[in-house]
Amino acid sequence: MNKKRSSKDTNAEDLFKLLDKFGNEYNPSPENPKLDEIPLQEIPEDNIIIDINTDDIAPPSDKNKTPWGVHFSDREAEGERDLPKRPEIYAHFSDEVPQEVAGFSSETLPETEDISPPEDEPEQTRLPFLLGGKMPLPIRAVVAAAKFFWNLGFIVKAAIYVFIVLLISAFMSYYVISVGNDVFAFVKSDKTCTVSIEEGMTRKEIAYLLEKNGLIEYSWAFNLFMIYRGDEDGAFLTGEHTLNASMNYSQIASALTEKTYQMIQVSVTIPEGYTTDQIIDLLVANGIGTKEGFKDAINNYPYKHEFVKLLEQMGYPAERKYRLEGYLYPDTYFFYKDSDEYLVINKMLNNFNDKFWRYYKTDFKEDIAKSGMTFDDIITLASMIQSEAKLFIDYEYISYVFHNRLNHPAEFPKLESDATIQYFLTEHTRDLTYEQLHTDNPYNTYIYEGLPPGAISNPGFDALSAAIYPDKPVDESGNSINAYFFVSNRVGRTYYAQTPAGHAANKARAARENEEYDAS
Repeated sequence: MNKKRSSKDTNAEDLFKLLDKFGNEYNPSPENPKLDEIPLQEIPEDNIIIDINTDDIAPPSDKNKTPWGVHFSDREAEGERDLPKRPEIYAHFSDEVPQEVAGFSSETLPETEDISPPEDEPEQTRLPFLLGGKMPLPIRAVVAAAKFFWNLGFIVKAAIYVFIVLLISAFMSYYVISVGNDVFAFVKSDKTCTVSIEEGMTRKEIAYLLEKNGLIEYSWAFNLFMIYRGDEDGAFLTGEHTLNASMNYSQIASALTEKTYQMIQVSVTIPEGYTTDQIIDLLVANGIGTKEGFKDAINNYPYKHEFVKLLEQMGYPAERKYRLEGYLYPDTYFFYKDSDEYLVINKMLNNFNDKFWRYYKTDFKEDIAKSGMTFDDIITLASMIQSEAKLFIDYEYISYVFHNRLNHPAEFPKLESDATIQYFLTEHTRDLTYEQLHTDNPYNTYIYEGLPPGAISNPGFDALSAAIYPDKPVDESGNSINAYFFVSNRVGRTYYAQTPAGHAANKARAARENEEYDAS
């Protein structure tokens, strides 16, 4: 009994018929009869649902030996009967289940070997998501962000990339600036703190201690700085150290590794007319240098000043006590107690250069040459004027007396200055004795002619100027005196005379005034 075919079966067979029809027309073969020779059930025209335009179908190539209809037919081609039977094509369009799979179920599967890991095998815990497990949340977030970024447009990607680069650059710049400010202390607080360094503390421990007390911000940076300096762990001084947050790393490291050495500065005032011995005693009394050190610096050190070099070139008498006597300019100085002696003397010579020598070539050189004297002679004469005069007004008058005697050596071969005798005496004497006046010494101008071997004191600018530009003294009536003599009382009043008789009268007058002064 034949079952009524479904519409799906009818449509499928109709499709096969049409395909074989056109295939046989373009590729007839005796082995493959045309589909119209195969008896098929007549299909009503209203059941045909496929309309094929034969004009759109190209003839098959000669390479195709098998008619098209065979591929869609239920019949087996010759040579293929021994192959496994193909499922009918219309079965894919049918609701019926093929017999081959009708009895399929999971129970019919053959038993397989258990491939689960043994119980004693350790469970793999590293990256379980690579073995099919669930990815951790951070990784999922990164993957999601990567996918999101990958799907964005080029302009958006570029903008995000630039933003990220700028953000990282800004962060790095801020961090570098912050570390640099901590190292060099450009802008830091003025916090003061006392830290205690114990025996055996390492660099890292000290760096942490400084950071903990707010003196630095980055202990690791300070530790690297100490390594760069080459400071070992044992280089730190134990005890308490008072530090300030405004100190840079170098200052902090020095404070922790170097013993504090306080430089004490003292002020020393050298009066005009002080001898070199008096200056040395004054400096030593203030804790500066030693007598032997100063004497060696004055007589032997090779200073670079022009006047010192000229003095060495001209030469000076061997009897000269101090080479640079007269050149140690009197003034107020500030010295460190630990200063070397030659540096102290050099500072005084610098002052002499600034106050006098700088004017020598422009203002004084020609005038000194006219007098027939050297600049060293002027220094020596100025020192005598400075030591003899008690008042400023007498500087030029006393200078005139000495110039007068030097210009008339036949009549007055000796200068006869009491100050030159006081210079070589061990103690200052108010009234010179006969023996002292006749002591054999190159500086005794009562015995030796002309100027002494060198200056007898260190004069100021007024005495130096008066030595170059003398002026005639005047008497009480205002009359000028061509003086060759002078004498002073103890209060500083000086009397001038042209003749020995006038000088004797002035000496008697000064003696009376001295007695009156002593009696008062």
